[in-house]
Amino acid sequence: MVRETKVTEPASTYPRPQKIIRRKDLPQYVGLHRSVIIEMIQAGTFPPGIRLNPSAKHSGALGWLESTIHQWQQERARAVEEEMRLKNRKLKKTWFDKI
Repeated sequence: MVRETKVTEPASTYPRPQKIIRRKDLPQYVGLHRSVIIEMIQAGTFPPGIRLNPSAKHSGALGWLESTIHQWQQERARAVEEEMRLKNRKLKKTWFDKI
């Protein structure tokens, strides 16, 4: 009896290319003003960009991988949720202390 085996090929042997978000498009993408983003970059609280033209004499064009920005947004959302949870716990504790 001959047994058939199916060989499944992967859909693609190359990873899907990621979208690069340019500096000028970043404020609309993350919902923050350009000056706030610059302050956050300088403070180290925003993901570092990728120099799109490494041979440029000055800073050149910057871009961010969409996945990096998405991950940063999720981390910020979790941090805000945690902060709100702790703040609510503190408020409840204060309220109970007054009883």
